[in-house]
Amino acid sequence: ATVIWDKAGNGCSTGSYSDGNPIRERAGEAVAALRALKARRDIDASRMGIWGISQGGWAAPMAAVQTADVSFLILVSTPARDAVSQVEYQALTALRTNGTPEAEVRGAGTHLRRAFALMRAGGSREDYAAAVAPLQKYAELRELGILTGTSESYRACPNTMDYHYRPGTALRVLHEPVQ
Repeated sequence: ATVIWDKAGNGCSTGSYSDGNPIRERAGEAVAALRALKARRDIDASRMGIWGISQGGWAAPMAAVQTADVSFLILVSTPARDAVSQVEYQALTALRTNGTPEAEVRGAGTHLRRAFALMRAGGSREDYAAAVAPLQKYAELRELGILTGTSESYRACPNTMDYHYRPGTALRVLHEPVQ
């Protein structure tokens, strides 16, 4: 059997997709789905697993350490880095792809890392804006949305699970086969 559901607020699902802790929420949804399957008589509960794609590659291991009901994991296009490092990689790759000279890409990386460190440390939005100001000339970075944001969204970032979760945290303690 396979269980697939829409994220909250998408497709036929009600509610809204949280900006606060989506990885933790996705893991909780997976655990709830496993419990629902386990309750069915037509399911062999000893052979249940999770197939996580993209962000699911973060959520699936997190779910697997929360329950003994996971026998295996299949992870596809799984991020190997934390969310902030992923954004940095995406941003710098976009610059390289569009022909930005490597010295400029390295300089942009320095500005991004400083800005993200400020954000993670709870620095002010004004300090963040100053750190990314030299990057405003890059349309690629503006399109990613990392050079702007409301005061509310900026204040929320350092407190979200996505900005602190390290993928290896759950993977190091798993005993289930992972493919």
